[in-house]
Amino acid sequence: VRQHPARGLKTLLRRILTSAVGLPLLFAALWWGGVLGIVLLTLLAALLGLREFYRMFPRESPETDPQPAAQSATDQNPLPRNLLPGQSPPGQPLPLALGMLWVAALVLGGWVADGTRQFWILSLLILAGGAFLSLLWLLAGYHGRRVAATAAWLLGGPVYVGFLLAHIPLLAQIGDTGDLAGYGYGYELGRSWLIFALLTTFATDSGAYFVGRLTGRHKMAPLLSPGKTWEGAAGGLAAAITAALLLSLLPPQYLNLGLAWWLPALMGMAVGIAAQGGDLLESGLKRWAGVKDAGALFPGHGGMLDRLDSLLLTIPLVYYLTLLAFRYGG
Repeated sequence: VRQHPARGLKTLLRRILTSAVGLPLLFAALWWGGVLGIVLLTLLAALLGLREFYRMFPRESPETDPQPAAQSATDQNPLPRNLLPGQSPPGQPLPLALGMLWVAALVLGGWVADGTRQFWILSLLILAGGAFLSLLWLLAGYHGRRVAATAAWLLGGPVYVGFLLAHIPLLAQIGDTGDLAGYGYGYELGRSWLIFALLTTFATDSGAYFVGRLTGRHKMAPLLSPGKTWEGAAGGLAAAITAALLLSLLPPQYLNLGLAWWLPALMGMAVGIAAQGGDLLESGLKRWAGVKDAGALFPGHGGMLDRLDSLLLTIPLVYYLTLLAFRYGG
């Protein structure tokens, strides 16, 4: 279904204005806020993202709920507007406090970890502790019928949002207290690669969006995201490679990646693929949940998860590719 031209123009303008305000603030915080500023931003994004993730879950009414599955518009608790035909109204919510505590622990684990090995040990311990508490909640506090689906969504949220975003402080410190501390770049290296990951991901999203709107004809995944086209995907990939190449050629006083230009260019290609994969993954989750957007926090862009979907895959990818590039390609 094609969007009305006037409505599409308004959406485009909202996207541009939101980016024009938000991106300078984001990069100012990254440049001058230090590691602590990055951790606080990551923590805020993770908590908001998990809140949206849990709220997307299409819950059924508990077995003990006397309310019928269909309610009239005059009832005190009408059906949600985003409820699809055949779905039951929301019943028992997921334990948001437990999920937020879990996600916060994962992000802070990425901050205090001294390298990849310690990060994985801390993350596995935190994941195990959160899974145990979730099991207790399912046994003692859950009264619904879809135990497997509820458990998967309850456990999946902290992994999808918390564990993947915990790579942001890990990447920011990669040259300071992380695995590449011996190379002598300090905090400058991690900040440079974090900016590289963000800008190449944003370039992918923008390239796919504009090329898809202008030339998109062939649907890429109509069941998951009807708006995605192969032309847009090619535009996103080209934009990612171009952005990575340009960033690699910047003088070291602006962006010091510490590698020959062709390695970041290859990594840009990987980012262009992963970013669009992350977008499709979130589209699949929203399709299953029966919602168009995860939230409405950013005008023209949707919710926090709609802004994080690509970064959830590209940040960890850039982190591990950077380790490989310095150890074997530098």
